[in-house]
Amino acid sequence: INMDSTETKGDPIEIRSKALEKILFKLPILLKSNSQGQGGAIQRLWKQFLILFTSNMAFATKGLFRNTQNGLYLETNDGVKLVPVKATDSIESIKNSDLIIYTVKTYHNDDVAKQISKYINPYAKVLCLQNGITSWKDLENIIGKNTIIPGLIYIEAQMKKPGYVNQQGNVVDIVFGSIDSSQNDVVHKMSDIFSKAQIPFTETKNILSEIWKKWFFIAVLAGMTCAFNTNIKSVLANTQTHEILKQCMKEIEEIGIKKGYQNDSSITESIYQYLIDESDDLIASMKLDLDNKKEIEIDALSGAVIKLAEETKTDCPVNLDIYNRINILYNNYSQD
Repeated sequence: INMDSTETKGDPIEIRSKALEKILFKLPILLKSNSQGQGGAIQRLWKQFLILFTSNMAFATKGLFRNTQNGLYLETNDGVKLVPVKATDSIESIKNSDLIIYTVKTYHNDDVAKQISKYINPYAKVLCLQNGITSWKDLENIIGKNTIIPGLIYIEAQMKKPGYVNQQGNVVDIVFGSIDSSQNDVVHKMSDIFSKAQIPFTETKNILSEIWKKWFFIAVLAGMTCAFNTNIKSVLANTQTHEILKQCMKEIEEIGIKKGYQNDSSITESIYQYLIDESDDLIASMKLDLDNKKEIEIDALSGAVIKLAEETKTDCPVNLDIYNRINILYNNYSQD
């Protein structure tokens, strides 16, 4: 959120919220696309929502808006809209921003987070919306403690072609919350900002549990569809793969209980039912990346399951098989 320092003096967290009513809402969003100029679903959702409410913003990106001189086409349940876009390839654009919405793929963290740490101002906060279970913590280690606000996003979206984004499904939500009481004021002000901008969001008091649920869901969806090279509807329709999916989920559930992220099977059951109910629209971005022979977030998803299994001494033969299957497919694609 970019506000003129001459209009507000002192701690921006305490003072600058009043300026929001007087100035335009600017959200420089840090994005990093892949080699073909197509970002992940998280990136696309923020373009979809934020551009609809203000054209006075900037996206820090690499090639994502190639051939989009007329704007960005957004196809949603409400129809198709053409909205204007401002984009920049200079990471220095974040230096005057108080909020950076971080949607970079996890395998780019070391590179991008180090660049952010060079230009971020002392009062700025970073809202992390990545898929990884510990991504926000990884960013803290690079950018700085108490700078990161952990969050997550629910969206099914893909870029059909440069400049044309398609959003599917019925669930669209941005979730964020405080790690401890020191972040409460910042999180409350973020909620006020998003509410005024009419951006759907949920402020939660238990963000780590919410991140676990999202990660659990993505690890299963991406793991199963990539390992068996199909969509989730086909996985559920096949007796053998359906049973493997259930075993995959039981292994992750055991990890979650040991780590204290869940107390029983209720989270597992709700994710399982969601996979069934939304199977027509669910697409894992990792599956799209694998199909397009791009780098994948296997270390943050199936690889993280194996790492957590080792930490908790949990036997996870099904998830290990899923991890190995994906690696074989990915390595074969990489050699083509």
